[in-house]
Amino acid sequence: MMLLRLFLHLYLKMLCYVLSMLVESQSCLKTLSWQLNLEIDVIMVFSCLNK
Repeated sequence: MMLLRLFLHLYLKMLCYVLSMLVESQSCLKTLSWQLNLEIDVIMVFSCLNK
């Protein structure tokens, strides 16, 4: 279960990175992806603590 969650976490981070590479207007997207990464990290921490 934990491994799956970690995989999903890395996959989403990679997806954000790829999107930021593809899109020309990067400054807006980088802010968005950074916020998303932060949210994901917070969710990861909370889900680990809840176990």
